Amino acid sequence: MTKYEKFDRLIRELEITGSELKKNWNSDASAVFCSSLDDSIHYIRKMTERFRDDPAMKTEEKKSALSDFSF
Repeated sequence: MTKYEKFDRLIRELEITGSELKKNWNSDASAVFCSSLDDSIHYIRKMTERFRDDPAMKTEEKKSALSDFSF
């Protein structure tokens, strides 16, 4: 499994978790948490797409940037 596949899987799992939390928790604290989770999902998706699709980035740069997220 490539790093990109791991990121895609992570994003899907976080989206499912966020959806379940929104359905089952109804409080201000859960709303704040879910909002933060949504922001994190958006950031991970955006950065993953950027690294995957940017032909100007060298392989070493992509590896360096992705190494901030360890699996």
